[in-house]
This record gives sequence, structure tokens and C-alpha cells, in this order.
Amino acid sequence: MKFRIRIILTVLAVAVLPMILINRYALAFFHHFTKEALENSMVHSAKLTASVFQADMVAADRETILTAHALETESRIRFFDAEQTLLFDTGESPGLEIGENTDVKTALQTGGYAARWQLTQDRSRLYYFSAWPQIDPVTGEVEGVAQVIRHTAPITKAIMNMKAHQTRATWWAAATSVLLSVLFSILLTLRLRGLRHAATHYAQTGDAAGFEMKGKDEIADLAAEFRTMAMELEKRQAYNRNFVLTTLHELKTPLTAIQGAAELMRERPDLPATDRMKFAGNIAFQSERLSRLVEELRALTSLDVDIPGEPMQLMQVGLLIQNIIDRIRPAFNCKINLIGADNQVMARVLPRRIEQVMVNLLENAERHSHENEEVCVELSEVEGHARICVMDRGPGFASENIDRVFDRFFTTVPKGETLNQGRGLGLAVVKRIIEAHHGQVFAVNRDEGGACVGFELPIIHT
Repeated sequence: MKFRIRIILTVLAVAVLPMILINRYALAFFHHFTKEALENSMVHSAKLTASVFQADMVAADRETILTAHALETESRIRFFDAEQTLLFDTGESPGLEIGENTDVKTALQTGGYAARWQLTQDRSRLYYFSAWPQIDPVTGEVEGVAQVIRHTAPITKAIMNMKAHQTRATWWAAATSVLLSVLFSILLTLRLRGLRHAATHYAQTGDAAGFEMKGKDEIADLAAEFRTMAMELEKRQAYNRNFVLTTLHELKTPLTAIQGAAELMRERPDLPATDRMKFAGNIAFQSERLSRLVEELRALTSLDVDIPGEPMQLMQVGLLIQNIIDRIRPAFNCKINLIGADNQVMARVLPRRIEQVMVNLLENAERHSHENEEVCVELSEVEGHARICVMDRGPGFASENIDRVFDRFFTTVPKGETLNQGRGLGLAVVKRIIEAHHGQVFAVNRDEGGACVGFELPIIHT
């Protein structure tokens, strides 16, 4: 259903339906109120008639009083004795047949008030009958019954007029609501259509200028969010382009070396054995370098898919790090010293991924350390986090490079070291894994020399 139609239907439901219900209630209340008022007035007339017949006065005076009252109230007044004999009647009621006088019989039998409705045969008028007994104050017996008959034409006319006026008011309200809702929906959907065109234009051209909308309403806020999204997408696209270009450059270097050595060996079959072995070794070295680069790229790109689906385990961090170091220690030439392994803080982790983090951090520390130099791993607790720091005694980081340590393909090249030892992906993998653990990574220079690179994991209290 179109948004504009929804707005129109909503406005109609909010504005018109309550009015219709109020009208129905008002009509019902008005009908009840006028009926009650009519009945009270007729009871008063019946009581007056009974008191007149109970008073000691001549028949002529009684007739004069009751006839005048009947004319004043537009009623027909009748009086019956205890035998249900009609003693007085002010006149006929057009189109009305008195019938059985059940109200009179009820008043005589019960000694209480009785009433009934009757419709004329031509259904043109509705009459209301009210009977009030005349009771002897000494004996308590019913001496007669005063009957008042009055048609409800004034009430019916008032109700019909009220209904007609309220019906017209309802239609006017409905028409006004439709008109206002159409205008409102046009104004609202106009900005939404502008937002849709801006999104289409951005999808086709990449130009986000159409998302600039004036105002402080929700649509302007939505447009601002779209613009923010477009800017983030542009940043991601630029990052992806740079990532692809850097990857191509990194792949091209070993491929060029392999291709050059292979062509030289093919074009010069008379190469000395020592040179041939040198070129073959270079091909093997570059192939291993290329394979390692491809594996690092695969690991990095697969983290976004693999990590969210892996179940985490609640483990003691100190024991986990101790077990990881004991398992991987033989693969390193440097001495690894673990401090704080007795710390019993708990955290939710993926053990296999934390091992991958520790391997990358220790490889990075070993790469920047001298042969047989000690690398220290320290475990501590800092502000609700388990902090694992891998410290080396290498040259550390240049101040302008610290914020870029965990960027993809970023490498620092200490004096006397070649790029062949690192591709700049290991710490990027570390960052991705730790972020999946809701932790954070850090890299700082040590006061005594060297670097401290590590991560923090949120502690779970059990």
C-alpha cells in the first residue's frame, strides 16, 4: 500500500471514527435524556391530576384546571376510578386507539407508577402513556388512576435534527480530513521522493550531494544518515582500492623475481652450476614468500566470515596463555619469558584464535629482536580487562608510525632488515581477532627501549 494512502486512512481513522462514535453516543444520551425528561414531566402531570381529583372541589373547576394544564403541556389527561371506569378525558389524540389501557391496569393492581409506548397505526406518531395511582391516605387503597398521554413528536424532531446536523458535520470533517491528509501526504512524500531520487542518483553516479536536505525533522535526519553512509562507503571503496593496489604490488614483486630467474635459466643453458643453484634458490625463496603472502591474505579475508560463527569458551586467561606459549615455544629461536601466568582472571575466548594472535605477536617481536634475545610476555589486569603485552628489545616504533602499526600492509623496517621478513598483515590479523573478542589492541614504545605490542580482553566475573 502506498505511503500516501496509509496517511489518508490513518487521518480518517484518527479524525472521523471518533467523531462518529461520539455522535452515536450523543444521540443515545440525548434520546435517553429527553425520554427521562418527558417521563418526569408526565409523572408530574399525573400526580397533579390525581391530587385534583382527590381535592374537594366542584367538577366544573376540576375540568377547568385539568383542561388548561392539558393545553399547556400538549397532553391528553384521563382519570379512572378503582373499577377502571373513565371519569374524565380532556379529548382525543389523533390516530391513537386507546386499546386495553395496560398501564392503567398495572397501576390499579400494583398501586405504583406504570408506563408504556404506543405507535399509531399509520406509524406517524409515537405516544407515551404514564399512569399514576390515587391512593386514599387513610385506608391506603387505590381510589383511581390518573393517566397522561403525550406524543413524542418534538423529541423525535429534535433527535432527527440533531442527527442531520451531526451527519453533515461528520461529512464535513471527513472531507476536511481527506483534504488535509492529501496535502500533508503530498508535502511529506515530496521530501521522501526527493530522498529516493537522491539515492538513485548516488547509486548511478556516486554523487551524494542530493542527500543534503534542510530542516530539523526526521526526514532531514534520515537524509543526514544517508549522507554519512555514503561517505563511509566512499571511504571503504577508497580503502578497498588501495588494498587491491597494494596487494597487486606485493604479489608483483616475488612474481617478477621468479619470472626473471626462470627466464634467465631457460635462455642460458650454459650457466655455471653455482649460478643455476643461486637462481633456483631465489625462485624457491620468492615462491615461499609468495605462498606466505597468499596465506596471510586468505587468513585476513576469512576472519570476517569465520569468527562470528565460532562459539567462545570461558577460560582462565593466565592458564590459556601459558599453554599456548608451551606449545609454540619450540618454533621460536628467541627466549620467551612469561610473567603473571598465575593470574586467574576469566574471559570468553576462541582458544585457536588467541593462539594465532600470540604467534603473530611473538613472530613480530622476534623479527625485531637480535638473535637469542629475550622476548617477555606479561599478563596483568587493568580496569576490568586482562592485558597481555609482548615486549621486545628492538628499535621500537617511530612516533609517526605508532598509529599505523595495525594497518594492513604497513611495515616498519629497522636498520639492517629487509622487507622479505614481513608483509604487514600479521598485526592486521591480530586486530581483527581481538575486535571480534570485544577487546582492543595497542602498541607503545618502552622507556627502556624496544616495543610493547599487545591486546586487552574484557574480564568475565563468575
